[in-house]
Formats: sequence, C-alpha cells, structure tokens
Amino acid sequence: MTRPKLKIEVIQNGAVARETTFEDFPILFGRGSECNFRLDEHGFVSRVHGSISLDGDSIVVTDLNSSNGIEVDGRLEKTIRGLGELNFKIRDLAVRLSLDGTENQEREETDITVYA
Repeated sequence: MTRPKLKIEVIQNGAVARETTFEDFPILFGRGSECNFRLDEHGFVSRVHGSISLDGDSIVVTDLNSSNGIEVDGRLEKTIRGLGELNFKIRDLAVRLSLDGTENQEREETDITVYA
C-alpha cells in the first residue's frame, strides 16, 4: 500500500510562492519552531495556527485557536474538510492542499454482471 502524500502550496499574488510535500501526519503549521510547516515570514500567522490531518481520502484542517483563523469562502471556520484537495486562506495568504497517492491504495472491487 502506498502512503498518501500531501502537497502544500502557498500562493501569493496569484503564483505558487512555496511548495512542500508531507507523508507524516498530523502536520502543525504556524510561525513556531514546533511546527512541521513553518510560515514564520508572515506575522499574522499564529505561533501554532492549525493542524492538518487525514481521515481516509479526506484532508482535515483544524484551527488551533489562532488569532486570524482559517477562512473558506469568506467565512472563518474552526474545522474544514475536503476530499482529495482543499483550499483556505489566512488573511491574504492562500493555501492549497492536495492529496497524492490515494489512487494507489488497495480497494475492494466487486464485479457486477447485468443480464437483459
């Protein structure tokens, strides 16, 4: 079984400014040294802003009581979830998450024959 990989892209001014891939979860993100994914160049990001984990093929992002929150579609959310990919913002910083490798995981298949 292939371990899923999560690609994190930080987008600024419409272009990918930074890209990183992780295979170990959960991922803490923020400015602090205890974070796996550091955003220390952005003063509006909290020391430990949030966490990213997997639940099957779903990506789950949780705000860990940050100052500026996690925004989706103009609303601040405590927890967001997306199947295979997910986008959110921290003020003017856009983050795109995409899960790679889930298509290689073993799945149970059933053959169905239809008789007319």
